[in-house]
Order: sequence, then C-alpha cells, then structure tokens
Amino acid sequence: MRNRLLDRHNTNESSDYMSSTPGYENNSPIPATQSHSHTSNSIFKKKYQKLGIFVLTIIVGLLSLYMALNNDGYESVADNDSNAPTIYTPPSTIIADENRQDQDNQCSHHSSSVPWPNFTYLIRASSSGRLLTLDSGGITLAKPGDNRGSSIHWKCIEVKGWLHFQNAASGCFLGHKFWGDLTCSSRVAEGWERFTVRPLPEGGYYLSLTHFERLWKVGIKDGVLAKIWEGETGGFVNNGEGEGQVVVWEFTKV
Repeated sequence: MRNRLLDRHNTNESSDYMSSTPGYENNSPIPATQSHSHTSNSIFKKKYQKLGIFVLTIIVGLLSLYMALNNDGYESVADNDSNAPTIYTPPSTIIADENRQDQDNQCSHHSSSVPWPNFTYLIRASSSGRLLTLDSGGITLAKPGDNRGSSIHWKCIEVKGWLHFQNAASGCFLGHKFWGDLTCSSRVAEGWERFTVRPLPEGGYYLSLTHFERLWKVGIKDGVLAKIWEGETGGFVNNGEGEGQVVVWEFTKV
C-alpha cells in the first residue's frame, strides 16, 4: 500500500514537472519552438500556393483576351479584303504602248542626249542651232551647213569626277584662257578644262567651268564664248546668245 502511494506521488510530480518545464506542451515530446516553426512553414506554403494560383489565373485571362482581340482583327481584315473593289490590270501591250507614247512626247520636247563619258557628241546652242566648233585653235559657233568634219565632234571624258570634252580632230581639250575665253589647246585635262553639266527643267543644259571656288556658266562675253558670272547666285538667268547671256546647250550623240 505504501509503495502504491509512493508511485502515485512520483507520477504526479513528473506530470507537474513536464507541464511547468519550458519546451513541453500538452505532454508532447516535440519542443514548442519546433512546433511553431512547422506551423509557420505551413502558413507560408499556403500563401505561396494561393499567390501562384492567382498569378496563373491572371495570365490565363490575359492570354484569352489577346487571342480574342487577334481573332477580331483578323476577321475585320478579312471582311475589308472581301469588300475591296476588284482591280483590273490592263494587258501588257497597252502598258507598252502608253510608255512608248510618253517616251515619244518627251523626245519631242527634249531632243538632247544626256552627256555621258566615253561617248562623242555634237554640242549645239539650242536657241540658234549652231554647233560648238574648233576653228584654227579658236572656239566659235558655226551653222550646221558649214561642215568642218570632225572639228565639231567632242568626246566626253570623265577625270576625277569632272567632265572634259576632247575634240576628235585635234585631240585637245575644251577649256578656258586666263581671262575666261573658251579655247581648245591643252592636250592634258587639268583644272581649266573641268566642266559640269546641269540640266534645265524646260530642256537643255548649262555648261559650267570652275572659277576659283565657284562655277561660272558658259555664255557670251565681248562677242565670244567665255565663262561669265551671270546666274552665279541662282534665281533668274538671262539665257540666249547675246552679249552677257548664258547659252543653253543640247547634246546629240554621234
């Protein structure tokens, strides 16, 4: 009997000790800190799961909206295409005839060839029809009937981006003298033999020579062909073959 009382007393003391000792809860062998950590992990996992489901739902919704918008756009384009008027293409023979007619009209207004390197030309003053001619070392304008053979033939040559005109008879290059008069005496294409050719909207071309850092057009000065300052600043240019006027030229390939 006494032993039983002692055992019961010891059991009660053990129970009181476990309940009052930190780390023991509800007679559980697991410490309180471990139980609290396990609970926190479970809560975080649930939160992340909910967040993942929420994000996935948003992505699916956006994809559905994007697909719906694309389908609507495709259907609208298809409807517009179906309602578009039919474009009839004319036969190729009609196009060819129209192009040929346009070319004929252009040729009737602009009979000049385009000056191009390695081709030979007659250079004609458009207002009078007279030809640029080499005559005894001098440059003049002569009527087409005054046949001077190859002295009216000028070969276009390109050197360093500049155009040069070489007389077929003498082999010399068209250029200018110290005072600007045209001449044809140099056998080498250098600075005083450099030309530029500029087309006019109404047809024909300006011939220009270098004058220091500027370009002066070929015209009439003191009754002879020379580079002149007329039209240097742009705007209105006095074209013609009179004194102080700028000559408009045409090129006929031979």
